[in-house]
Amino acid sequence: MIIRKFSNASLGTKVMLFKVYCTQLHGCPSRSATFEYLYNKLNVAYNDAFRLLLKEPKWCSASKRFALHNVTSFDAMIRKLVYSFWISLRCGANAVVHAFVNSDMFNCSQIVRRRHAILFNF
Repeated sequence: MIIRKFSNASLGTKVMLFKVYCTQLHGCPSRSATFEYLYNKLNVAYNDAFRLLLKEPKWCSASKRFALHNVTSFDAMIRKLVYSFWISLRCGANAVVHAFVNSDMFNCSQIVRRRHAILFNF
C-alpha cells in the first residue's frame, strides 16, 4: 500500500515512511530457535520491501542501500531490541526477575545462549 500510494514521493519521504512503518517490531527479543525459519523469511521480506520502495532490482545489495540511506538493517535492529530487552531485565526493579536473572540456572539456559548468538553472531 505504501509503495503504491507514495510511488511519486521523494526519496527522503520514502525512507522516512519505511523507518516509521517497517522498523516497529515487537516480541523479537523473546523469539526462540524454533522460529528461525520465520525469522529468516521476515529478514528477506524486510529487505525486499526496502528495495521495492526504492524501486531497486531484487539482485542489488540491500545492506548497501540501508547504509546509503541511514536505515537500520534487520539484523542490527534485532540486536538493538535484544540488547535493550536484556538491559531492562538486568536493571529492572522487580526483585523476583532480578533474582531469576542472576541465578546459575538462568545463566546456563538456552535463552542466554540464544542471546549470545544474536548479539555476538555465533
